[in-house]
Amino acid sequence: EVEAPKIQCPTCSSPHHRECWSQNGGCTVYGCKSSPSDEPKMVITHQSLARTAPRPVSQDASGHRRSGGYRLRNQCGKESRTIRIPHEQSSFRTSALPAPRQYGGIGRLGYAGLLFLSFFGVVFISGMLNSDGPVLLLIPLSYMLTAYRLKNIGDNPWCCLLMLIPIVNLILQIRCFLFQEGYADTKRLDAAGKTISWLLFSIFILLLLAAIIGAAEYHW
Repeated sequence: EVEAPKIQCPTCSSPHHRECWSQNGGCTVYGCKSSPSDEPKMVITHQSLARTAPRPVSQDASGHRRSGGYRLRNQCGKESRTIRIPHEQSSFRTSALPAPRQYGGIGRLGYAGLLFLSFFGVVFISGMLNSDGPVLLLIPLSYMLTAYRLKNIGDNPWCCLLMLIPIVNLILQIRCFLFQEGYADTKRLDAAGKTISWLLFSIFILLLLAAIIGAAEYHW
């Protein structure tokens, strides 16, 4: 057999086949200055795989079936190469991300508006009829609206029955006005919730100071 022509590395003097030298782009010895520089690392995330739909199976010019692949990007954001993996042999699959949870119910603004309209509507009807009977409608209306609001937060709507307990009903109402949709899952207040919390805290401090000043003047 005729031995393949060899080439010698100019840095470390290691012998290489010319084909190996050409395919590798330089010396194959680790740490040699004549070895090719590393390619940019590619990052594969779940989001990139979920956004990238596999190419459909097609046929080439010879009539053979050809499966698609996944187009990946390196860290610089530039497309570097396409890796073709037969879908029936690939070790991973792209699956649709779970749909966001639908909470339903009513939001903070709708809850406050419906409570306002219910209260003044019942008071108006009571004045027109000159009777206190319609005022009793506020009880089931408030329970129903609270149940829908708790559902929107992500809580159990039946927790509206806690309004029967003194002090607990006040905490429940604060929760309804403070927390946004899906708070039971996120556990993080949005900007509006933080603003409302600071407003309620300021009102509490002012009421506490007024009570202390009033008690001090009463004793004097």
